[in-house]
Amino acid sequence: METEIVIIFFLFLSWFLFSIFCGVWASYKGRSGVGFFFLSFLLSPVLGSIAVANAKYNEDLVEEKR
Repeated sequence: METEIVIIFFLFLSWFLFSIFCGVWASYKGRSGVGFFFLSFLLSPVLGSIAVANAKYNEDLVEEKR
């Protein structure tokens, strides 16, 4: 019973951390980091990372941040 709880905890933690990674990656591309975080968290970090990889750079916003 205790090992099941630990496994579920680490699965949730890894899901959450990979969702944060997708949000940060989207933010670096000039996209909505919060939006991609919730997309990844609600659906899947794998689908979120595919969506971020296919998203084009928002060059105006990236240049504005620099």
